[in-house]
Amino acid sequence: MGEATVLRVVIRRLEDGPGYLAICPDLQGCHAEGASIGAALDHVRAVAETLLALRREDGLPLPPPVPHTANAFVDGQFAVTVG
Repeated sequence: MGEATVLRVVIRRLEDGPGYLAICPDLQGCHAEGASIGAALDHVRAVAETLLALRREDGLPLPPPVPHTANAFVDGQFAVTVG
């Protein structure tokens, strides 16, 4: 991703079947599903990398920095909350 951008990611179980949904609420359109939490994170990371690259190319602002909270952990460039 070039420069580090930390994004908040919320992980939830899918309501209509097995698997998980990962959402980056601070980056419009950034969400992905996976059979496991790890797979959902891998998929949303790929989506985020693409969306951030497009924002940089278009000269659009990046999401604001994410404060670290007690109920989240940082996985690479994501602050992840499982809920």
